[in-house]
This record gives sequence, structure tokens and C-alpha cells, in this order.
Amino acid sequence: MPFHRHLMLAALLALTGMPGAAEEAMTWRYDRLVDPNPADTHLTLTFGGPHADAAVFLATCAIGVEESFAEIRIRVETAGYETGTPVAYTLDIAPGFTMPGQGLVTGGGSGAGIGGVAFSVGMTAPLWEALRDGREMQFALSADMAEVLPLGGIGAMATAFRDDCAGIRTLGAAGPVWERLDDSGITALLTAHDLVYENGDFQRFLPSGRTLYRAAETSWGYWRAEGGRYCSQWPPGDAWDCYDLHHDGGNAVRFTDDWGNVSTGVFAE
Repeated sequence: MPFHRHLMLAALLALTGMPGAAEEAMTWRYDRLVDPNPADTHLTLTFGGPHADAAVFLATCAIGVEESFAEIRIRVETAGYETGTPVAYTLDIAPGFTMPGQGLVTGGGSGAGIGGVAFSVGMTAPLWEALRDGREMQFALSADMAEVLPLGGIGAMATAFRDDCAGIRTLGAAGPVWERLDDSGITALLTAHDLVYENGDFQRFLPSGRTLYRAAETSWGYWRAEGGRYCSQWPPGDAWDCYDLHHDGGNAVRFTDDWGNVSTGVFAE
């Protein structure tokens, strides 16, 4: 959802979203962008706010040689560790699930993903059932380097992410063909139209270049097409955030940010 302050979360611990306006509560989000080509299908499970840099957990589906798996990143304090350093972690989910493992310290920063720890998990691992049924997750490198996440609302999303990722090679066999639009296509498609995003948020694109985004609160910003991308700005910030925009040839559009996070909306009737 490009309120593009930003929009979303993936099955990872620590990462990104889209551009926007006012701060919103942290939530779980499953974003599913299916393409006939499995390599262009994007599946992410995240916990965070609407901005890319506000994500705490990010899981992204990846295609392996024999089977698919999830690349997970979790934002956690890593003071004293260099980027790329192997580090042992413990992931606990109440009630009663513990998964020790080893990951790599990530640096984060603009364009670098979530700063924290990254590791991989197979789609048959018991982690997905634990996420579905759990109340709270704690990810820790040590007693004073821990991140605690509530799991309320993740249940069906964790299951859908696991099942879709496990079958990613055939997921888009009969799916729509998404076409990336250029500046003129973006302007023609969005001008004077309204979008409703998967989470129910609403956005209107005015011919004047203003845009209205309605979630828990209403925010006013600016939008434009530039360099073959959709861009938006949300005061009081002065930065423009840009996204690739694809159209399914029907009623749906999707926005993809620089980190591969996807938000999908449909035109309001």
C-alpha cells in the first residue's frame, strides 16, 4: 500500500515497508504478489509499521535448488558485532517452542535491508506452526540483546505464507500477467481514481498531484510519475519515495519498493 509512507511486512525479522504520512501501530502483514514466472513472484511476511525502515521482522520466500525456503531477518541490537559475523541466536515462542540456530549480522541502512540478524528456515520447519499458534516471540543473542514481538493476528498469515512459499514454483501457473507501466501509463491509470488496499486503507490520486490516504487517520501528500516509477511525498517530510508500478490488465495494481516489498490495491467501484 503506497501511502507510500510505505506499506508492509514479510516473514522476516527486521526490515522495511513503503512511504507514507503519520505513524501507525506495528502490525503483522502478509504480502503476496504472484507472477507466472516463479522468479518474479514475491511473498513476504512482516511485522512493523507502514515504513520500510519500521519493520522488525521480515520473512521473504526464496527458491532453492531443490525446495523453497524463507530468508528471515530480525531487527535486534547487535552492538559490538561486525556486519557478516556469524552469531548464535535463540528464538522462543510462548508457549513452549524454542529454536536455537546461527545467523549472520546484517548492517541495515538505506538499501541494505534490516539491521540485525539474518537466517534461513525451511518450509517444513515447526517454526510456522509455532508462529500460527503462539502468543509472543522472543529473539535473542543474549539477555541484553533481545527483541520481543506479539503474535496476535499472524495465525492465518503464517500458514498462508508457508503453503504459498512451499508451492511457489506452480503458484502463478494460471495467474494474471502483470505489466510494468511507464510514466504515461502510471499517470493515465491513477489520475482521478481511488484505490482500496488489502488491509482496507484507501487512497485517492487527484489530477492536481495531491493524494489523500485514509487509514486510521487521513493524510494528504503529493504524487507523480517519474523515471518509470510512482513517487509520493508525505509532509512534513520532504523526501520522495518511489515504487515500480504493475497493472494486471484489470482492476488490480501493485507497488514494489526498492527492497522488493509489494503492496496490492484494487480500484474502488
